[in-house]
Amino acid sequence: MVLAVLGMSCSEEMSDISLDQGYDFLPLEIGQFRLYEVEEIVYAVFEPDTSNYYLKEVLADSLVSGDGSVRYLINRYTGVDSTNLSLDSVWSVRRSTYSAVFTENNRDFVKLTFPVKAGKTWDGNAFNSLETQNYYYKSEGPFHWKEEVIDTENTIRLVLQDVEQNLVNQDERSEVYLRNVGLVVKDYTQLSFCTVNCEEKGSEVGEIEKGRILRQELIRYGKE
Repeated sequence: MVLAVLGMSCSEEMSDISLDQGYDFLPLEIGQFRLYEVEEIVYAVFEPDTSNYYLKEVLADSLVSGDGSVRYLINRYTGVDSTNLSLDSVWSVRRSTYSAVFTENNRDFVKLTFPVKAGKTWDGNAFNSLETQNYYYKSEGPFHWKEEVIDTENTIRLVLQDVEQNLVNQDERSEVYLRNVGLVVKDYTQLSFCTVNCEEKGSEVGEIEKGRILRQELIRYGKE
């Protein structure tokens, strides 16, 4: 009986592995690049500061760890002119059978898990010291991008946080991934609203006190 159960478990595991895991939502190859248009509004002491710029991410190199896993280095270039960009930072990503971990500003986030499936939930902070944060996949539905309509099977929305606007704050962050392309859209809204002593601060109750709104959209991709 035990052998039968073990055999069934192994069979089921092999069956799961043979299914579509969704690895093509995050293609990784040296030389790949993605160019984004970004609009970012930063609120500090009630005053909004809007900036528009380009962000180019290039998979510049790879490193093999002692356990055999591969970490891809992502050079991130920014500038107000898409043809004249300067190196801003270096992030990285490592993808295993079951997850893709991005290192952003020296902090690890489990951005994707496999298989990619709407409704799936996991702790995006599993590999850092922050509090548990449940990420989940949400079916995007027909997605409009670059005057094209992408069908549901080829897109997935990753929801990092889904706190809708309330009296105190709003924290809605999500990213859309496209098969054979990767990240195409990033929408982040993180705001705190004034609730007490607003008049003394020269504002009104409910006014945005601090935070950030970011919209990042892919405009070109390929391989250098």
